Amino acid sequence: TKGMVLGTFLFWLALNIFKDNTADEARIHLIAAATALVPAFVWCRMFLKYHSERRGVVVLFFLAGILSTVPILFYDTLVRSGAELDFFFFTIKPQSFSSAAQSFVASFAPASAGVQRAVFVSLVTFMLVGFIEELSKYWVSSRSGKSVFSSIDDVMQLSIMSAIGFAFAENIINPVYFTAFVRDFLLHQAAP
Repeated sequence: TKGMVLGTFLFWLALNIFKDNTADEARIHLIAAATALVPAFVWCRMFLKYHSERRGVVVLFFLAGILSTVPILFYDTLVRSGAELDFFFFTIKPQSFSSAAQSFVASFAPASAGVQRAVFVSLVTFMLVGFIEELSKYWVSSRSGKSVFSSIDDVMQLSIMSAIGFAFAENIINPVYFTAFVRDFLLHQAAP
């Protein structure tokens, strides 16, 4: 039942995302989805071999992983649109993680550091984003599996299924990943 409700929610979410796209953008998303589906299918097939009696649980965790992309992609959408969140006494303007990391690094690293500073900014950015993504995957896995986990192997394997669902959704929805690759190199043949 959880899987059906979650799958229906994700279907309507995907339909809402794709309804305003042009035909070219829809084709780009479909090619990206097909490309991202290949590794997800291979991994899911491997896990279904070990959990053949609990296919619904495996699908539930895959769908829960897809759902766990919502916080980071929502924040990314706020940043890209330049939205401001107005509260009663203050306003919050979301910043990109890389600009926040640059501000953080600039406070104690000299500007002349060059490559070292860029590497440190990248490291801090990926740590911030990674922390949020891993926390989100942990939350959906722990909420989805309390009654299903019977051993540490179940926890590990089903959490990996959640991570596969997360990667699948992020590769399709995030405009910088597979969709940018399909747009720039497969369909429009950008200059090298």
